[in-house]
This record gives sequence, C-alpha cells and structure tokens, in this order.
Amino acid sequence: MFCKAIKKLLPLGLVFALLLSFCSCSLDRLVGDGRGDWTVDLQNGYAISKINSREILIIHKENVEDSGGEIVISNYFVKAYQVQKKYICLEGIRTEGMAATEQELEAAQRIYYIINTDTGEIIGPLSNDAFLSQGELLGTSENFEWEYTQ
Repeated sequence: MFCKAIKKLLPLGLVFALLLSFCSCSLDRLVGDGRGDWTVDLQNGYAISKINSREILIIHKENVEDSGGEIVISNYFVKAYQVQKKYICLEGIRTEGMAATEQELEAAQRIYYIINTDTGEIIGPLSNDAFLSQGELLGTSENFEWEYTQ
C-alpha cells in the first residue's frame, strides 16, 4: 500500500522539482545573485555603485567604512564617469523610476552632471553642448576619457 502511494506521488514530486528549478533560474536572471555588483570609490566620499544591471548610481558615503551611501542624483543611471581635479563628471540617462527600463537604457540622449566634491555643488542636468562648454571650469580639454560602467 505504501509503495503504491509513493509510486503515484513520485511523478508529481519530479514535476514539482523541475518547476522549482526553472522558477529559481528565472528568478536569479531577474534579480541577480549579487556577484556582478561593485562600488568604485572616488574622492571625498563619492562613489559609483552598481546595484544591479538596471541601477548604477552616484552615491556619497559619510565615511569610508560605509557599505552603502546616500544617492546623490535620484532617477539617474550612470553610463560613464570621469574625475577631473575636484570634480566628478557623469554621463548618463534619466529614468522614470529607480531602475532603468530596457527602453531607457537604449536611449541615445545623454544627460551630464558635474559634481564639485569639495562643496557638494551639482551642476546639471546638462546637454552635451552645455557640458562641453564647462571645459574651462574643469580645466581640461573636451577629449578626456570616460570610464564606462558597462
């Protein structure tokens, strides 16, 4: 009697196990397991932090030991950054929410910000032309190299 019950439940158990394994793979693909996350410490407590493939942020830490930090520019996905003297230059896209959508990530229009790390002043959002006109402030030519986040 017991063996008959197990034989009847065994296929159901196998189906359940397969469904569970497929769900966990899909969930991992959606959420990620955190192995691709990173933080690049810049200067004066600022950092670029990759939370996941849809959230790459500029944050400010109160102290170096902080694992997190305060988001400096909300709804902004950092595509590239550059440090010039006391300034951090950012190239990215605006997002409707905290995480960028596929459509937003593929958008061609870039928005720029400049952060004075000594004072915390944020210049922007700027168009490409407006950003390039800030070369005198940055003390650099318009041909400096970006560090890309993806």
